[in-house]
Amino acid sequence: MEEPLSPVVFHIHGGGWKRGSKDLAFYGSPFIASSFAKHGYVSVAPNYTLGNYPNNIMDCARAIRWTIENIEDYGGDPTRIYISGHSAGAHLATLLTLKITYLEQEGIDLRIIKGVLAISGVYDLQNPTRVGWRDNMYRYTYLYPSFGKNVDVIREASPLFNIQENMNYPPIIVMNADGFDLNLEKVSELFSEALLNSGYVSEYLEIKGTNHATVTRSNIVIRSAIDFFNRQLSIK
Repeated sequence: MEEPLSPVVFHIHGGGWKRGSKDLAFYGSPFIASSFAKHGYVSVAPNYTLGNYPNNIMDCARAIRWTIENIEDYGGDPTRIYISGHSAGAHLATLLTLKITYLEQEGIDLRIIKGVLAISGVYDLQNPTRVGWRDNMYRYTYLYPSFGKNVDVIREASPLFNIQENMNYPPIIVMNADGFDLNLEKVSELFSEALLNSGYVSEYLEIKGTNHATVTRSNIVIRSAIDFFNRQLSIK
C-alpha cells in the first residue's frame, strides 16, 4: 500500500531582497524547513536572484512550478502547497499569492496554494513602517536598489495594494516579532485587516520573546502556522 503524499511548505528566505541564502541559518530557511519537516511536511527552500525585481519573484514562481512537477518524487503532494516567507521573503510570498500574474505565467493554478505564512514582511513598499525617517532610510537602503524609484512599479509590487475581489486566495497568517521588528508591525496588522475586510481569511499574531532576526527560529511560529492551516481545513 502506498504511503499518502504529504503537504508541502515552500519557504522564501529574507535579506532585504539584496542578500541572503536558503543555506544560511541567519536567514531562517534551515530552521523553518526542518521544523515543518518534523511535523510531516515536505519542505522546499529556493534561492532567487538578489537585487532585482521582478527577477526575484519570477524565480520563486519558477521554483514553485518545479516543485509541482517534481515533489511527488520526494513524497510531497503537488496539490497541497503552503507558501512561507520571512521579511523580504514574506513580501515575495504574499505578492506571488495576491498578484497572480507570476503564477499564471508558469501555468500554476492558485487553488493548489492552500495557505500562506508571512513572517515580519513588507507589504507597503513605499511606506513600510509609517515612520517617516525610518521609511526614508529603508527606501534608500533596500527598496531603490532592488525595485528602482518608479512609484508605479513600487505600488504594483506592494501586496497591500494587490488585494483583489472575488479571488481564490488561500488563508494567510501574518506574524511579527513582539520585540524589535524594524517597525513593520503596524503595516503588517493593516495588511491582515485589509484581507479580512475584503472577505478573505487572515489572522495576525505577534510572537513573544523574538525580534526580526530570531523570529524565524521560534517553534511558536511553526506550531501557530500549522494550527492555523489545520483549522482552515476543518472549516472547509
